[in-house]
Amino acid sequence: MKRILWLLLFALLPTLIYAQDLQTQARHYLSGLGVSNGEITRIVDIQTNTRTQVREAQLELNVLKAQLDQALFPMNVDMNKVQKLLDRSLGLKMKAELARIRERVEIRKILGDYKYAAYQRFMHNAARRQNGRYRRPNVGQNRS
Repeated sequence: MKRILWLLLFALLPTLIYAQDLQTQARHYLSGLGVSNGEITRIVDIQTNTRTQVREAQLELNVLKAQLDQALFPMNVDMNKVQKLLDRSLGLKMKAELARIRERVEIRKILGDYKYAAYQRFMHNAARRQNGRYRRPNVGQNRS
């Protein structure tokens, strides 16, 4: 039993370290752009709040999907119930998307256009590296 726990710990350790490392890299990148510690803390708080809101909406959407599947199971489907479930799910999708948009707008207000664009490029490239789809550009090589 202890071996299994140790194996799981070592298997999950790189993921946990990388996630923490990405936050640390983002903080260092922002401080390199001249963003103050207070502004960095506000940005992290905004991102944490947004992730929480999106995660909660996704959990509720999963419950609604199960309820919709259950409502569609009988031979005589109650279309009013189906419509209410779809309306609720669309509301939750809109809530999650509004949270993401609000996050971008608030961070852009804090950073300004130039720093925000640079930060977005950094985060985009970091996400690509994390997903294994990042290739370094061919700098200084002929593109024939």
